[in-house]
Amino acid sequence: MTSEADYISIVVVGDMNPAIHNPHWYREVGIIDTEEEEAALKDKDFVVSWMTSQLRLGKLRINCQRQRYQISCEDRSLASKLRSTALKTFDDLLFETPISHIGFNFNFHRRTGCADVSNEFARMVLSFPIGIEIDNPSGASVSWYKNAGGRRLIVRAEPSVRNRQWVYIAANAEYGIEGKSGFKLKPLFDEHFEKDLEQAEHRCLRVVTTLNAHAKGPE
Repeated sequence: MTSEADYISIVVVGDMNPAIHNPHWYREVGIIDTEEEEAALKDKDFVVSWMTSQLRLGKLRINCQRQRYQISCEDRSLASKLRSTALKTFDDLLFETPISHIGFNFNFHRRTGCADVSNEFARMVLSFPIGIEIDNPSGASVSWYKNAGGRRLIVRAEPSVRNRQWVYIAANAEYGIEGKSGFKLKPLFDEHFEKDLEQAEHRCLRVVTTLNAHAKGPE
C-alpha cells in the first residue's frame, strides 16, 4: 500500500559553484564518511559538472546549479539533519558565497476520508462567491500567499497525484537577504525553520480534517 509522504527541502539562492558539490568534497570536510562517499559515487543519478551537480548523501539529496542550491529529504525525522547539513555547508565552509534568498519547502501527501478529492475540491471552490461558473469541473486547487515580516509564504492545496482519495499540501516560505558574502544563515534558521515546519504541519492537518468533515457530511 502506498505510504503517506513528506518532502522537505531547503533552497539557497546565490552565486554557486556546482563542481564543489561532489561526494569527495563532502567526505573531505567531514559531512559524510567513506562508505557514504562510495555509495554517492555509485548512485545512478549522480552528476557533477561546472553547470550542475546532483548527488545523494545517505538519505539526503543535493541538487546544485549556478544560481541555486537545494538539499532535500523525504522523511520528517531527517529535518534536523537537513538543517544542520545546510548550515555547515554555507556558514562553516562556503561562507563567502553571496546569497540573496533562502527558501523552506514543506510538501505533504495525505490520506483523507473523501472518495474523490478532485470532486470535493471542485465542489468547494465552486461554492466560493467569486463568480466562477463551470459545468461539472473535473477538479480544482487552492493557493494563497502572505507577505509579512520579511517572509513570503505561499501555500497550495490540491488533489494528490498519488491517489484519488489523497490531498497534496505544499508550503513555501521565502526570505530575502542582502546578497552579500559572509551572511550567517544560523540566526534565520534558528528563528524560522522549525516554526515554519510546525505551521506547515498544522495547516496540513486542518486541511485533512476539513476534507474529512465534508466527506462525512452534517451530523
